[in-house]
Amino acid sequence: MTLDRSAARSIADAYLDAYHRWDPTAPEVVIVDSSTREADAHWAFVYQSRRYIESGDFRHALAGNAPIFVAERDGAVSIGGSAETVEKQLEQPNPGRPVTDPPPDPALGAKITELQRAVAGYAKGSASSDIQRR
Repeated sequence: MTLDRSAARSIADAYLDAYHRWDPTAPEVVIVDSSTREADAHWAFVYQSRRYIESGDFRHALAGNAPIFVAERDGAVSIGGSAETVEKQLEQPNPGRPVTDPPPDPALGAKITELQRAVAGYAKGSASSDIQRR
């Protein structure tokens, strides 16, 4: 079994919570569902500031925000680059670079691990009820 879009999105959302949303002074970021892509082994999630999505005003757009890749097999998270298109990066067998830096708040990092453990059970054929879309 492979990870479905909803479960992969939950992991990408947990990544954003742990590495971006923890800072109350930072712009609010959201996943742009219309830009989500799937390749052979990974899901790619693009995020942007909510203010830009709602207004279309480039003054509120994030720059250099790289896609979040979630492996369908085990929910591993890697971060792409901003110099190539998402599609080009998805051509690689293992797109992006693995996330190795601990998040600023360890409790938020634990949420990613919890979701990945649920994915491991899901991939082995157990019920996926532990993985809920936010």
